[in-house]
Amino acid sequence: MPTDQITIRTATPADRDVLVEMQCLLSAETEHQPLDTTSARLGIDHLLHTPAIGYYLIAEDPIHTIVGCLLVLSEWSTWQNAEMWWLHDVYVLPAWRQAGVFRRLYDHVRLEVMANPRVLGLRLYVNQDNASARRTYERLGMQDEHWALYEWLSTTDG
Repeated sequence: MPTDQITIRTATPADRDVLVEMQCLLSAETEHQPLDTTSARLGIDHLLHTPAIGYYLIAEDPIHTIVGCLLVLSEWSTWQNAEMWWLHDVYVLPAWRQAGVFRRLYDHVRLEVMANPRVLGLRLYVNQDNASARRTYERLGMQDEHWALYEWLSTTDG
């Protein structure tokens, strides 16, 4: 299906169940482990009802089937005196991959950044082993930066 028939919109609470399903599929595919659906549902509900945190964008086909999504979160950069927007939870249904769905989502966010003088740019995390995703991001003009990711979670020992 041509991607010019794909529409992009901001997710609403009515999209919660599809977003939960897509995040479970994403976790299984990229982390090789099941995602706790109760936690995901609560997290997505919280986000959908607290727009100051961020927002999901939805890609829909002509019959309004959701075929992809991504989450936009903001981070303040004191060095740049501007916001950086982070793309999270990127998922496109397998049947729609290589059809330009992510490009439509990405271009939508990029235009929002360019129209907003307080936002400097976009960043995202990608699994180092996900060569296909890395190639996609590079084709869109994103660059692999020199930062490494470290984390500490209060739910783990150490």
